[in-house]
Amino acid sequence: MTYINFHFIDFLAFLPEFFLIIFGLCALIYGVTVSTSSSLGYPLVVKNIHWFSIQALVFCVILVILNPVTSLVFFQRCLYVTPFISFVKVLLIVSGIFTFLLSLSYVRFERVNAFEYVLLIFLSLIGMLLLVSCFDFISFYLALELQSLCLYVLAASKRNSEYCLEAGLKYLILSAFSSGLLLFGITLIYGFTGTLTFDDLYLFFSYIFNTGITDLSQNLVVLELGMLFTFVGLLFKVNAVPFHMWVPDVYEGSPTAVTAFFSTAPKVASMLVLLQFTFFPFSPFFYQSSTFSWFDLFFYTSIFSILLGSFAGLYQTRLKRLLAYSTIANVGYMLIGFLQDKTLFFSVLPPSSTVLFLFIYIFMTVNIFVVILSLRRQKNSLLIKYLIGLASLSKMNPVLALTLALTLLSMAGIPPLAGFIGKVYLFFSAVKSGYILLAVAGILMSAVATFYYIRLVKVMYFEKIDHFDVLIPVSRENSLLLGVTFLFILFFIVSPDLLISFCSYVCGYLL
Repeated sequence: MTYINFHFIDFLAFLPEFFLIIFGLCALIYGVTVSTSSSLGYPLVVKNIHWFSIQALVFCVILVILNPVTSLVFFQRCLYVTPFISFVKVLLIVSGIFTFLLSLSYVRFERVNAFEYVLLIFLSLIGMLLLVSCFDFISFYLALELQSLCLYVLAASKRNSEYCLEAGLKYLILSAFSSGLLLFGITLIYGFTGTLTFDDLYLFFSYIFNTGITDLSQNLVVLELGMLFTFVGLLFKVNAVPFHMWVPDVYEGSPTAVTAFFSTAPKVASMLVLLQFTFFPFSPFFYQSSTFSWFDLFFYTSIFSILLGSFAGLYQTRLKRLLAYSTIANVGYMLIGFLQDKTLFFSVLPPSSTVLFLFIYIFMTVNIFVVILSLRRQKNSLLIKYLIGLASLSKMNPVLALTLALTLLSMAGIPPLAGFIGKVYLFFSAVKSGYILLAVAGILMSAVATFYYIRLVKVMYFEKIDHFDVLIPVSRENSLLLGVTFLFILFFIVSPDLLISFCSYVCGYLL
């Protein structure tokens, strides 16, 4: 990374975020002006802003990919960009495009007439893009709160539903509590080190351990406590056990399109920020601290997340609660990639397995939520909420049933689907780092989780019902998403080397 005090270069590096901020302000002015215009008859502008937002995100992807600034620290060392961060930005923006496309039919059938719904998703995406680019703790916390504030409102956006308001309130209270822990941890770190910038923290920790300073042993306890609070706050954001208690209720109570958004873009941002923290500012502590084995933190959260997500999902009868526990289990699998052998310090291979699995997980999650949002009864336009609602889907819509069945099998890790490649790569990473027990436990729990995925397939193909519901035809946008995600899941096995190599390449810029 290069330090250059040149404002034009700063602006060029910040161009994708600047473009989205300007567009968000213009969309807000357009929505307020047009929707309150009496001369125009108070038109609804939700659909227009939806499509404008999709176009803006497509242009933003182009700006990120074609940006000539590939490695730079800018804005007085508040933000930075590397090939890894550019890759994460593209993944976040693509997740946002997927969310807007699957929300189009939801907005139409649920009669969501408030254009602020679209802008809240858009602003939260801006917060995530800033979050992954932060180079110090102040900009990091401000970006995190920008993202979280929008998510609080989105969780409670369906104001006529008590469950939705309850979900929003739970998310607000518990997330505020985790943000308080995170801020307290940052305060302790600053009080010990006197700096908030990531590269200074990395150099400070490296100097302490490489020079063998011993007179700081008592003060190191305070620093370790600060790091513990910081990582607890981040683990809450990624839904890891034991900080998962809000996930089933918020997923169940939130509008289904918002739940799909919660499962994709915020997960990408939080998980990869946790990855950055582990392998950039705090890596000397993780590899050389003798008082506490920091990898044990990821080991236990990983194994307990897999256990809880696998067993708790067996007893669920509601679709979104089942997917919530599936998310918790998949977070446990992602955390396997964080575990590294301490003897490989400074020659360690960054956890590209986590990035690869997260990439595959986004496509599988989008596919499942598109199917759920496409299952509307024609008589009342209501979505299916219970597992039994999928009964005989193979007879009502064979193509949709086949798509969902293969995606669920991919989630379970059945070969030769994409989910199998992602899990195998994670387990190989665990074995290579010496965590053979965790790899065996992950394989066994995958077999347990396969039960409730196959149960859904059994309901779709073999459950008998007295009468068949007539389903509303799948919209064009949902059909496009289903086609793209399904083809990726089905044919990823044909040539996985390109994506695996690319993930390894971008992860090389973590350290």
